[in-house]
Parts: sequence; C-alpha cells; structure tokens
Amino acid sequence: MLDVIWREGPIARQDIARLTGLTAASITRLTKQLDDEGLLATSLEKTGSRGNQRQPISINADGALSFGVSFSHTFVDVGLMNLGGELLQTIRSPLSKPTVENVASAAKAGVAKLLSSSRRDRNKIIGIGFALPGDFASEPPYLQAHAYFPALRGVDILKSLEPHFEFPCFVENDCNTAAFGERVLGFGKLYSTFLSVFVGHGIGSGLIIDGNLLRGVHGNAGAIGYMYPMDQPRPSGQDLFETAQKNGVAAQDFSDFEKLPFEKNPPITKWCERAGSQLCEGLSIAARLFDPEAIIIGGRLPPPYLDALVRWIDVDAFCAAGAPLRKPVIRASDLGARAGVIGAAALPIYHTYLRSDMTLASDNYVNGRR
Repeated sequence: MLDVIWREGPIARQDIARLTGLTAASITRLTKQLDDEGLLATSLEKTGSRGNQRQPISINADGALSFGVSFSHTFVDVGLMNLGGELLQTIRSPLSKPTVENVASAAKAGVAKLLSSSRRDRNKIIGIGFALPGDFASEPPYLQAHAYFPALRGVDILKSLEPHFEFPCFVENDCNTAAFGERVLGFGKLYSTFLSVFVGHGIGSGLIIDGNLLRGVHGNAGAIGYMYPMDQPRPSGQDLFETAQKNGVAAQDFSDFEKLPFEKNPPITKWCERAGSQLCEGLSIAARLFDPEAIIIGGRLPPPYLDALVRWIDVDAFCAAGAPLRKPVIRASDLGARAGVIGAAALPIYHTYLRSDMTLASDNYVNGRR
C-alpha cells in the first residue's frame, strides 16, 4: 500500500482500495499505522459539493532519510535522499585506492559532512546503501567485486563496512542499484516492468518485474555482458577507456569524460556508434525474452554519451526480426552522473518500504550475503 501511495499520491482511499484490493477497514488501519510512524501526509481537497472534502494521502517526504555511496577508482560519491526519492545533497571526495578501508573512511566523512550541513534528524535515517561493481558468487563472501577492483576481491564487503557506521548497511551490485535508482527517482517510476542497462566498468543490467528486482537463482539475472566476449570490442566502460587512450584522449576515470566536449572527439562518438549497434542486437534478444515496457540506458557515462547510445539502439533494426511484436520504449536515463549515488541511496528505501515480494530480510541474497 505504501508503494501505491508513493507512486500515485496524492491519492484517495477509494483509489488505494481499487489498486491494492484491500478493504476500507484495512486501509484505515494501515494508514493510521503509517501516519503514526510519520510516513504519510494528508491534504484537503474540495470536491465541489457543498460541505464535502476529500483527504488525499501522499508520502511525507521528510518521514525518512537514507544515504547512498557509489565509488570508482579515483572518487567516492555520498548522497542524502529523502523518502520522496529526492536527492537532497551530494558530496564527492577523492579516492587514492579503492580498498574497503578507504571507501569506508571517505563514506564516513561524507556522511558526517552531510549530516552537519543539512541539520537533518539522524533518528530518521533508515540506512546507508553501497553500490559495488561486481557479481554474485556461489561461495562466501557471495558478492564479489569486479576484476577491475582487485583490492576488493574476496572481501566480505558488508561485514567490513558495518563496524564503521551507526546505521544499517545495504550492499548491492551496481547494476541492481541503478535499477533501484530508476524505480525510486528515474524513468522507472513510470513503468512496473523495465530493464535498466548499466554501463560501468563492465556492462550489465537489472530487471524490475512488477516493481520488484528479478535476481535469478544465483543472483545474477541481467548479466548481459556475457553476450560480448572479453577478448573483443565490447560496449563497456573499460572498453571506452581503452579506446580513448589508444586515440590520445586523456581519460582515466568516468569523471574525466564529464569534462570532455563530446561532439569534438571523433574516437568517442565512433565508440558510441559501435557500442550502440552492439547493444541494439543484444537488447533485441533481451526485449523478446522479458517483454519489458521500457529499456532505460544508464550507468556512469555522462548524458551526451547515453543519448548517443540510445540513438544507435533505437533504430529500425531493434527488435525487427520475426513477427512485428510491440517494442519496448528506449530511454536514456536522466539521472546523469548522480545515477550511482542515487541508486545506492534508493537501496534502504526499497528494502525498508517498497518491496512487495515475500523474501525475508534473512535471505542470503539480501545485503550481499549471497
């Protein structure tokens, strides 16, 4: 019910009943409980009839707060988000080496600065989410960092981070956090089922079905990067770095691309053309397998890069083979360079309030335990 209010609010109680199937008595009881917890806000709306007023319900954006942490090789982003999905503040700090201790230290300092400057009630903070470049393994520590982050390989990230913070910690791979970010603050709010493509150091995706993340048996659903062999050109961030460096373009991390004039770098625009064509073929297969409402192209690349990828994906050849079935909408994420930290900050909100499945918090797939 909270998810319906969050998506549709301000919303009348009768509309909540229609969308959830709950009885009027259940809605009254639950809204009182949520209101007592400070999570709802009620407004007055005149209906036009004499003396009659409706009381639509919406989310109290200040009812809860969460932090998000996203990092790359040279920087750490920390953000503060409210329950309404609004990113209130962000701070970027340099990172000398991506080790757990360095990330934790930078994140802790960033959290302290944001708390001090925002003067928010720390009792409303429900947790801090971390976006980790990596995949799920079958053995502990389960969530394994990407090969491009060797200092994090084989480390139990969640266990290592928890002692540094007074708030509950949530750890998820960056593809899934991007999907959560789209669901909470991006175009994913418009769709119940969508594929969120994440161009980071690698290339992957997160699949939201009926509002919930599809993990798969081992937690690696959406690993579209395996369509593209590692020993060949790929539509990945690391491949972009290598292409740029071979052509004399100085780019060591994603933040460097934010400073480059996109249209004036032919090697970069050419890479987007090639990568977009590769994604067109791969996502055509994914679209037919899962039949999502939309495919959202996002990740660590700046908006002009994502727009260019979409132009080369959303062509006549996309989903053109076979019967003329309906194609999903293709959109470039509008979260921009903040996508990583937005997704990370969305983790505590999603797991605390918006999950509609029945998976228990003790499940190994939660918090990177599997």
